[in-house]
Amino acid sequence: FESDGPNPDANIFSIERLRLVLAGHAYTPSLHYFMQLDGNSDREGTCDWLDAFLTYDIGYEVFGCREEMVGLIVGKWKMPFNRARMESGRHLQFADRASASLLFDVNRSIGVGLQGHVDALGRPIHYETAVCNGFNTGRLSTARGDTLDRNFGWSGRVHADMLGPFGHDGEPDLCWHRRPALRIGMGAAYTRVDEEGRSEYDRQRVVDSGERLSGILPNGVSGCDVAFFTVDAHLKCRGCSFIADYYGRAIGPFGDPTVPDLFDHGFLLQTGYFVCPGKLELLARWSRIVGDSGTLGLVNESSDEVAGGVAWYIRNQDAKLVIDATHLNGVPVRSDRLDSLPGDAGWLFRTQLQVGF
Repeated sequence: FESDGPNPDANIFSIERLRLVLAGHAYTPSLHYFMQLDGNSDREGTCDWLDAFLTYDIGYEVFGCREEMVGLIVGKWKMPFNRARMESGRHLQFADRASASLLFDVNRSIGVGLQGHVDALGRPIHYETAVCNGFNTGRLSTARGDTLDRNFGWSGRVHADMLGPFGHDGEPDLCWHRRPALRIGMGAAYTRVDEEGRSEYDRQRVVDSGERLSGILPNGVSGCDVAFFTVDAHLKCRGCSFIADYYGRAIGPFGDPTVPDLFDHGFLLQTGYFVCPGKLELLARWSRIVGDSGTLGLVNESSDEVAGGVAWYIRNQDAKLVIDATHLNGVPVRSDRLDSLPGDAGWLFRTQLQVGF
């Protein structure tokens, strides 16, 4: 990282997403389990269960519906909301997600939900909805105390494949669709955060400094509502892919007449093209965030992330090398995985080798 802002330069080797997955079915083919152990050098060698959940095809087993129409899911997993989070980290094009995708994100939590597939107007539609402990609380303790508040969170997402089979190769067009394949999606999420659950209350960060919102609110404010929404489109054809995501976040009311309701929004535009089919892909993206959360409603501030890169698929997604360069102009998130700190400004260069089996 070559800094033009308040944070220092940095050079580092890092092990990201050192993961072991155990998955299968038990008792009946309709009951599936998924457990994922995650190690990461950013956390000083500690290791934990990133995911641990069960899915049960309750529609088929109990109500006689067709398979995978109504499924029950319980445990800890990615709460359904935005496209980038629902995509597996090993199926991304760049070394990692954009900062806009993380700011407008609910991430993992513990909860219960429903998921399934339905056909409407001849198009397959996937849906998922869940009630959970709150946004981005998967690593927080669930013991009674000051970690979580008493409020549950809700999120949901639907997507539809509009022009035929979309495939399972992630963000790039590794399959080389001869005809256009288009996936349209949308999501929404809502929770209330109260000061009694301090760790959850401190999760929301502001544009563009990346400070905690709780740290700049006036004394006396003890809670607020947080609502997210997103719409996205993902197009693939003949080795070319194009992604467009739009995000929004509304925060308030705060119970204080000096603080108005706050609104931040942003977008991600990303494209990739295989100059050598299935092997060598050129990448570009632009992520922008605009909002008034950092000034408590006085004026809008913004941050931009512009990036380019190249991906070499040695053995599809199971072995690949990604080299990317990103110019940052204020980062409103803190993410060890992105190698980003709040307020980062400057150039970030990454080289990532991915191996999966």
